[in-house]
Amino acid sequence: WRKRLYEQAKPMQIQLLQEYGAKFRCSSLQGPLAAGGEPSPAAADSGTADRVMGDEPAASAADEAAAEPTLGASCSSSSRSPGDRSPTDSAQEPPRCVCGSRLACTSVRERVMSFIAEETPVPLSNSLLERLMLRPPIMCDLCSQQVSPAGNVWTCENGRRTVLHSVAYDVCEACFAYHAHGIEIPELSSSELGDSMELDEDSDRDELDPEDFDSEDEAQ
Repeated sequence: WRKRLYEQAKPMQIQLLQEYGAKFRCSSLQGPLAAGGEPSPAAADSGTADRVMGDEPAASAADEAAAEPTLGASCSSSSRSPGDRSPTDSAQEPPRCVCGSRLACTSVRERVMSFIAEETPVPLSNSLLERLMLRPPIMCDLCSQQVSPAGNVWTCENGRRTVLHSVAYDVCEACFAYHAHGIEIPELSSSELGDSMELDEDSDRDELDPEDFDSEDEAQ
């Protein structure tokens, strides 16, 4: 039933990301005006002269950068608390999860540490911890692929405190970039994934039993 529930939630989550991306692009383009900025008289006169002469003023690098959505800007601005946001991004709400809570961008390492704190009643050995960092036991709920150990992941702040997802809800960078910004990220190579382990989609996601690794740790 859990897998079926996640599949039913997927189209709605994709739609929420698309709506977020549209608002993000709009706020990025309108940011300077929303902050009360106006072109200086000299700049206005220059623009008028260019139009009279038939020459369109070239877009500045800053303008082009503002019009181009970037993953870093999206992640950093959306993850800040309301009190930390500047006037230019105050209208930009964070992306939403299907449960109604917010998706927060965090490093995969931090996500794994959070996962370990929730799933393991006893401290893990350094060797097992390193293995989990190289092969994160975190799967994207949109593409069902294991997240890259070196990247970021968008995860619901509600964790498992909701009926809509009884375990955490995660969206990988590639899915977020594609559905929110229309940017395709090439698939990561196996070396980047650190010889990624195969995860069974029919098994419970986000489950870890430290006893599975006891024999190996004792051998070391």
